[in-house]
Amino acid sequence: MKENNEKNIQDAQEALTKGNQGIAAELMHKTAGSLLNFGLKGAGAEAKFIENSIQTDNLEEIQRRLESLGEKLGKAVSQLAEKLEAGEHCQVEDPESMVVR
Repeated sequence: MKENNEKNIQDAQEALTKGNQGIAAELMHKTAGSLLNFGLKGAGAEAKFIENSIQTDNLEEIQRRLESLGEKLGKAVSQLAEKLEAGEHCQVEDPESMVVR
């Protein structure tokens, strides 16, 4: 999950840089669905917001949001993986902020 979503976010950033808003919106649509399926409501909502904003908003703001989402997602998934590998029970405590406990 982590690799696919991070790649989609990176590819969306690249598509925006090249002026391909349609491709970027499609990638963010896939990312939003994946994040929501994994229960990451906050990240999924942010990805959906980015998807909806791509055609109309400031591209610099969208790039900033994409970078932030990628960082949050990477951190949350890494924390989950570490805890699972250590045999610990864990969950995403707050789906809005992606805090892992």
